[in-house]
Amino acid sequence: MDVLIMKYFYSLCFLLFLILPASGQTLNTGDQEKLLEYYQSQRYYDASKLLQRTFGEDPQDLKAISMLAYASNMAGNLKLAERQYTKLNQADPRNIAVLFSLAGIHSKRGNDDKATSFYQQVLAIDSNNFRALKLIASIADHPDDRLKYLKRASKVNPLDGDIAYDLAIDLNRLKQQTEAYQVLDEAYQADTSNYMLLKAKLPLCISLKRLNEAQQTGDKLLQNGDSSSYVINSMGRLAMEKKDYKKAIGLFKVLENRTEVSESSLYYTAICYDKLKDVKNARIYIKATIEASISPNVSSYYNFLAYTHESAGAYKAANAAYLRSLQYGNNIEVYYSLGLLNDLKLKNKTAALRYYRQYLKSKPDEKSSMENISYVKSRITALTN
Repeated sequence: MDVLIMKYFYSLCFLLFLILPASGQTLNTGDQEKLLEYYQSQRYYDASKLLQRTFGEDPQDLKAISMLAYASNMAGNLKLAERQYTKLNQADPRNIAVLFSLAGIHSKRGNDDKATSFYQQVLAIDSNNFRALKLIASIADHPDDRLKYLKRASKVNPLDGDIAYDLAIDLNRLKQQTEAYQVLDEAYQADTSNYMLLKAKLPLCISLKRLNEAQQTGDKLLQNGDSSSYVINSMGRLAMEKKDYKKAIGLFKVLENRTEVSESSLYYTAICYDKLKDVKNARIYIKATIEASISPNVSSYYNFLAYTHESAGAYKAANAAYLRSLQYGNNIEVYYSLGLLNDLKLKNKTAALRYYRQYLKSKPDEKSSMENISYVKSRITALTN
């Protein structure tokens, strides 16, 4: 409580310092009290308006500029805030607080390139500024740039959990598991209550064959109530590493029962059944893996490709694309298109009849497809006579 009181006291002192006379432009006693009240209740819009009434939108005194810049930024008036902070930056290009404020404004606007340029100006002044390194890494466009700044930030403060987590994830993606583990472990030892770090360590322990540690890590996560698909899937992988295939299947079945299966969990289940010489279930799950790996939109893509071929007069290519579409989904309208294509363009009577009949057999909606159904029936009659 004493710490909170002291922080509050220093905040008030700082605000009082800001509103002390610095030039011919000053706040009267009543406005000073209002400003303090607005700041204390976080009514930054009102604070900004009060300052504009007193100093105008283009003050020249640095203290007034600072006050208006801060209040405008906190109120969300980024245009006015940027104008004021730019004046402060011109007066003192090495003011790190101002550079951070300008970077923050551009970041809020989604202009990451501009924000990055201000963070880089901070780093030009202070190459080990942890906050700048952390923020520039968070908005880096290129993975190599992100990794570079994450490494620099980690070197400055290896115990920061967010940096350790992000860096370890990137290192793991680059197959640098040993380094990723070391980064996470150092940060975790400093904060053993950080379950985000513990969660990231789990698959790394498995990859590095630290199986006992992986088991302890997974158990701790489960005991803490984390039964997410990520943890269950990782524990299934761990059971596979220990050659306990029945236990692994049981864990993967948990995901299946929760309808949280993934391509990888299905694949691992297939492998486990194969290891147990259960060929029937191995076949079932590898087929399910293949289905899960195929986008549900592939059929539509091939259908569209066939349409473009047909429009260009490439009828054989269109026929092949329609058939590929059927391999990825049973679209009734594809049978109709194949019937028309073989009937009217390729003059393949046998194929046309086959696709027309398949179209009717697939039971298209009688209301929405009334005209197509009627036409197909008439063509079947004409082609069979």
